[in-house]
Amino acid sequence: MMRRLSDRLRQNATVLRDAARLLWHDKRGNTFALIAAALIPMLAAIGSGVDISRAYMAQSRLQGAVDSAALAGRRSRIGSGMTEATEAANKFLAFNYPKTAYGGQESDWQSTVTPPDVNSVQVTASTRIPTTIMRFFGYQSIPISATSVAKQNWINTDILLVLDVTGSMGGSINGTPMMTALRNAVLDLYDELQEAQTNLEARGLRLRIGILPYSSSVNVGRLLRAEDSTYLRTPAKYFRCTTYETNKKGKITGCASGNEAEFDVSARIASNLQSQWAGCIEERDTVSSITTSSDYTIPSGALDQNIDLIPNNSASRWPPLLPAMVDTGTSVSSACPVEARLLQTWSSRANLSTYLDTLAPTGNTYHDLGMIWGARMISPNGVFPNPTEYAGAPVNRHIIFMTDGVMQPSDSVYSSYGIEEFQKRVSGGAGSLTARHNQRFLMACNAARGLNVPVWTVGFGTGTLSTLQNCTGSSDRSFNADNADELSEKFKEIGRSIGKLRIAE
Repeated sequence: MMRRLSDRLRQNATVLRDAARLLWHDKRGNTFALIAAALIPMLAAIGSGVDISRAYMAQSRLQGAVDSAALAGRRSRIGSGMTEATEAANKFLAFNYPKTAYGGQESDWQSTVTPPDVNSVQVTASTRIPTTIMRFFGYQSIPISATSVAKQNWINTDILLVLDVTGSMGGSINGTPMMTALRNAVLDLYDELQEAQTNLEARGLRLRIGILPYSSSVNVGRLLRAEDSTYLRTPAKYFRCTTYETNKKGKITGCASGNEAEFDVSARIASNLQSQWAGCIEERDTVSSITTSSDYTIPSGALDQNIDLIPNNSASRWPPLLPAMVDTGTSVSSACPVEARLLQTWSSRANLSTYLDTLAPTGNTYHDLGMIWGARMISPNGVFPNPTEYAGAPVNRHIIFMTDGVMQPSDSVYSSYGIEEFQKRVSGGAGSLTARHNQRFLMACNAARGLNVPVWTVGFGTGTLSTLQNCTGSSDRSFNADNADELSEKFKEIGRSIGKLRIAE
């Protein structure tokens, strides 16, 4: 429409120019007549330039607004429905291009949000831009319109859920048990991704989900042993008290001194009995030089922070976590979560729900441990087989990290870092243990992102935590949830964001 209008204006200008030429050669006229005649084509030329420029500016802004609206609509679309998509698209459209922009009238505005197919959202908008000078030549307004289609093109996708199952998750928020809220949120994420999984499977591709429950330890020992029996360290060293503290009655109340003693524990881990070994591990060798002043460079001796290091000696192997082998003079406090699940295509929602029902709150909060193993379990270069391609197509990988609280290590708990009070693997006997673990957490987050794995964090009832925001490297991937409904919504929102969105050509 705008091109035809320009052509017509040029034709009118040609006619006026020819008339002006005749007047120029006709000496019987006068100067005023020539000036009056020249004003008409001049006004037409100026008017067309001014009004068409405004129309082009409006057209460009409208196209950008429609593109944004289409992307927002597709990101918000749930299944085959269009309610949420339409609401989100219209909000973005109204924000980026008000109906009265550039002097437009609400009565001229038209917009539609439609689903061309199950993977797309189309937004179309049109309006009219009133003219200023051109209205003297019979053109009251210039029509503009824009259309955009946003598609969500899924490719092979791996998602590793790192879930806080520490003791505080045994509480409730607004009357809803926190573990129940977590289970429901994961199932809602699964439901959100079902359409993508179905579409991928139809194309011979896949979507996999892995789950790592973490607290003061992680249960990955049998998974490691299944990959390679030499990944676990045996014989292994455990703390043993040599000088006991006693009360006046001679009863042992603690440990004054001790050292690490080596034991052959191969029979325990080979028995596959929970009573012999629950499946959790101690971390491999590390250093105590990591402090808050450290950068994200992993020290050569911090083998625990080396995500992709394949065990090749005793220092790089993982000792089994065995409370029965530890002696501190008193009972040993320790926790071992439910065994993790490697990345897999879950055969059904019911199977996933059955596994989630086994999750139970236990132990202290070691975020660094969760992130280290989340990165290990999704890395394409480490101890678990995670190819970068499947069926000839690349694999996108994501980590979703959920916690209900701040870091809370303990120097007296037997964790995956031993018993800090005696072994001092992290602190070296000085400095804040919490601050050191927080720095290790951020180092692990950085290592995960270095694998080209986006990290998403969700704080459940925590408020804004700078460590979670810093972990992601992008505020757009860090969320807070104050109740069970918000937790589910955040998980679904992440699911909607994981797919690759683009504007269709």
